[in-house]
Parts: sequence; structure tokens; C-alpha cells
Amino acid sequence: MKSIIRLSREDHACLRDLVQGEQPGGRLNADQTLNLEAVLNVAQTGGSPAQLIDHVGLEDRITLVSPTDRGDVFVLSIVVPSGEDIDADRIGIGKPVALACLGRRRNELVIWTGPQGIRAMKVVEIEKAVTPADVH
Repeated sequence: MKSIIRLSREDHACLRDLVQGEQPGGRLNADQTLNLEAVLNVAQTGGSPAQLIDHVGLEDRITLVSPTDRGDVFVLSIVVPSGEDIDADRIGIGKPVALACLGRRRNELVIWTGPQGIRAMKVVEIEKAVTPADVH
């Protein structure tokens, strides 16, 4: 099954503004901007609440678990740069793990390259920040 990146209209608009430099309170570097723009260009926007509830959006609290070590767990929220707080596990959208998870489905394996090399973890839980209401 092909992976689908699905975002609410609100998240897509917010992130598009960030890419275009119109989002107050934070900036991405040139590489982060290009990477986010690439994700936005392939993302499907909108959908029913049932579709959006199973996809990672901004501010959602997500739990990632390693497929090879169930004890390797990472809980985070994806935020715009101004909301980043590493100590509170609020990861800015410019970070590789955030881009890898954005718009992905529950139970999907996400892969990114970080400081420790290539990582692969499964999205096992999504606690929505808001109830999806973007119906079309």
C-alpha cells in the first residue's frame, strides 16, 4: 500500500505560510524550507474526520516505537519553530523526525536520518490536538 501524506487544510495553510516566510515567530533554514515544501507539494489536503484522525498533524502528540526494540519509544509533538521546546518533546517542523512523521498514518513506519544515523520507528499512537472537522 502506497503511503499517503494527509494534512488538514489548516495545517497545510499554516505550513505553506511558514515556507513562504509569512508565519510569525520562527524561520526555517534553506534546507528545511525545501524539505517542508517537498512534503507540502505531495500532501493530500483535507478529508473526512475519519481520515484525518489517523494522520499526524501539527500539535498532535504522537508515540513512535522501534520495530526491533519495543522499549525504544519516542513521544513528541510537531510544532512550528516558535513552539519548539526539546525538553517538553515539542519538535520543530524543520527537524528530520518531524518531517518524517507529518501527515503519516497510525501504524505506519517512518524513516529519517538524524544525528545517530538512519532511524525507523512505527507511529503507534496519535493523540489529536484538536478534533478534525475538515470535511470535504
